[in-house]
Amino acid sequence: MERILQTDYLIIFNGIANGIICLSMAIFMVFIFGRNSFLYKRPFFEALSVKMGLALVSCASLYNSIKLPVPSVMEVVMHIGLAVVFLWAVAFHWHYFIRKR
Repeated sequence: MERILQTDYLIIFNGIANGIICLSMAIFMVFIFGRNSFLYKRPFFEALSVKMGLALVSCASLYNSIKLPVPSVMEVVMHIGLAVVFLWAVAFHWHYFIRKR
């Protein structure tokens, strides 16, 4: 069995974190822009900026998950942190806004 290098661990953890970010952002877009969303009552550019921001983060993380570049250690730490925060945001939004309806 080959020896797994440190860069292999970085690639694996970065890919998993980016997959979680992509999935979380996609779910969050469904939650925010679902039926009876308050963002439809906001000005057009405000809703568009939220939608574009979530879509760009989702697309960039999907690209990183597919491409699997060799990241730096701090990039992996940042992506893991973002994955945890976004996953928490989806769970929070589900618990307090979606499930209670």
